Amino acid sequence: MKALKWAVRYMLDYTPSLSIPERWTVEQELKKLKRRSPKVGIAKADRVPTLEELGTLEEKADPRLSLMIRFLEATSCRVSEMLGFEVGKARRGARITYLEIAGKKGKTRDLRLSTVLYDAIRAEFKGVTLLFEHSGHGYNRVAATNRIRELSARTIGKEVTAHLIRHHRGTILSEKFGISKAASELGHSSIATTKMFYDHSKLSDAEYLQSVEKQL
Repeated sequence: MKALKWAVRYMLDYTPSLSIPERWTVEQELKKLKRRSPKVGIAKADRVPTLEELGTLEEKADPRLSLMIRFLEATSCRVSEMLGFEVGKARRGARITYLEIAGKKGKTRDLRLSTVLYDAIRAEFKGVTLLFEHSGHGYNRVAATNRIRELSARTIGKEVTAHLIRHHRGTILSEKFGISKAASELGHSSIATTKMFYDHSKLSDAEYLQSVEKQL
């Protein structure tokens, strides 16, 4: 959309025959053009990786990428939250390590990670400041999610992004523990957001019959 607007404005600059009112009219129409967001929600559920597919990705990935995928699967973090996590904000316990995650708009939330996985990440990346580091530097979020996408296309036949791994975790949380707890883990300020994007549950035939049994 930005490229289209730029091209039209470029043409206007090199079309001297247009009057000022005509230019103003075109400019107002350009301002009305907005990129339409793709529809998400239940339609996205078809692209969310299954538990078995995530297992395949973790097995086929190199050790570092595999640990990133396991971290995303276990925490429901956004990829930017994962790659920006500082080791000083981890509280390591015998079985569970608590992570103080910095989310959108400065909001923080506590997430949990098995200490076994946390220790494996620390041993592999040896981050000084960030949990995930390479040669003393953080990872680029676009490069990280592109590596997951390329791996998934090659190994399971569909493109999975870091966000879709988060979606997998959000769906499980929603179905097993309810929307409210899922919203808290995902860092959503509104339960309505969680319900829109992560609640794919529907009544089974048996549940439907049970719901209307008094009417039969």
